[in-house]
Amino acid sequence: MGENQQAEKEEFFQPVGQAAEEVDHEQVPENGNDGIRLTGAEDAQGHPVQEIDSLCMKCHETGVSRLLLTSIPYFREIVVISFECPHCGFKNSEIQSASTIAEKGSRYMLKIENKEDFNRQVVKSEYCTCKFIELDIEIPAKRGQLTTVEGLLSEMVQDLELDQPQRKEVQPEIYEKIEQFLAKIRSVLNGETGLPLTFLIDDPSGNSWIEYVPGEPQHKWSVVEYNRTPQQNVMLGLVSADEVAAHEQEQQEQQSQRVRATGFMSDETDIENFANESLIFLTSRT
Repeated sequence: MGENQQAEKEEFFQPVGQAAEEVDHEQVPENGNDGIRLTGAEDAQGHPVQEIDSLCMKCHETGVSRLLLTSIPYFREIVVISFECPHCGFKNSEIQSASTIAEKGSRYMLKIENKEDFNRQVVKSEYCTCKFIELDIEIPAKRGQLTTVEGLLSEMVQDLELDQPQRKEVQPEIYEKIEQFLAKIRSVLNGETGLPLTFLIDDPSGNSWIEYVPGEPQHKWSVVEYNRTPQQNVMLGLVSADEVAAHEQEQQEQQSQRVRATGFMSDETDIENFANESLIFLTSRT
């Protein structure tokens, strides 16, 4: 990537958290109409920052949510949301997809080979699970986030550290094991041990993403789109559980009729049916 392209990319996609922090620190106009208001701030692409009064889920007073619709290169548009309550001080930020649920689910893979790879941007929807294979770590689906690979691991470390003082008093053996685990994660984040590392994300909604760097080796980054299971469609609210049950019952009846008619049962599975998944390759021209 040339210097001009790199400068354009840095301007187009701000470092993780910067967009949310800018939204969070913009001054609120003293006078405004009810409902959605413009703050006067914009991102690098000229998208306006808006705000609206929202209920604080911690103290149940009225806080302010600021919203920014922005675009991510090689991905799509997302909404960055930052909430702050002036009464209790509670703050929160998350992202939501600005588009509908994708036609297929998606799995991304990133091979982390150096410390710089931990800075890769990650869009994680509320349906996305993340895995660090060699570390045997799985981060379950929760709120949507615009973060980095390092940010995901650092947040996990912080969550585990919160209860360590109590564990030390009540469960000293578990405390020691967690301390060893945390030391291992810190060493990996510093690039001292544990590399290369395989990072995977799986999102049945198709609205998550790992940053792609044009021109990098093919083994380093990949994405696969797959057909969702009926259960995943239920989870996403695309169909009801009753509709899935009725469909499965119909398929079982059809299968029974074929067996009675032919005396043969197909052993084809989704694993054998490679048409169920499709690989996507990006180039510098994408």
